[in-house]
Amino acid sequence: MRTFIPHGVTHRIGNPGKTPLEVIEVRMVLERNRATQRPH
Repeated sequence: MRTFIPHGVTHRIGNPGKTPLEVIEVRMVLERNRATQRPH
């Protein structure tokens, strides 16, 4: 079960418990969400 991370929390908190792959995945999801919210 994946813990939900509010938008912006990952930018403020450097979680040493997260693996680089998870950090990249979270960033990709945030970027994708931001892209869908922004009208092209």
